[in-house]
Amino acid sequence: MKFANGKLVVTQTGTCSFGNNVTAEGTYKKISSRKPKFESGEGD
Repeated sequence: MKFANGKLVVTQTGTCSFGNNVTAEGTYKKISSRKPKFESGEGD
């Protein structure tokens, strides 16, 4: 992982246990400084 110019660049070497050929590799842009909100799925 490398932070540069307000972006996060993820490079993956080898295999990971994401499954089904899923990878985290890519370039991600920061769009907010707020704390993330996660939904639990309970009580819906």
